[in-house]
Amino acid sequence: MEKKILEWFANGETGTSSEAMAFAAAGIANKSSFGNSTPSDPSDFNRCLKLINQVPEVKDKF
Repeated sequence: MEKKILEWFANGETGTSSEAMAFAAAGIANKSSFGNSTPSDPSDFNRCLKLINQVPEVKDKF
């Protein structure tokens, strides 16, 4: 799963909340100044869905 998350970071459409999900799923502390943010608008939520579509194993971590 971690390799898929790295590929998503490199090629996917990321945002602060989807990055927080990726860090949490990989068991990595999120050192971002935004912390573990939640989706703030529909576009942000859509980026979270795109992460789950690209790395389905992420949803098993929540």
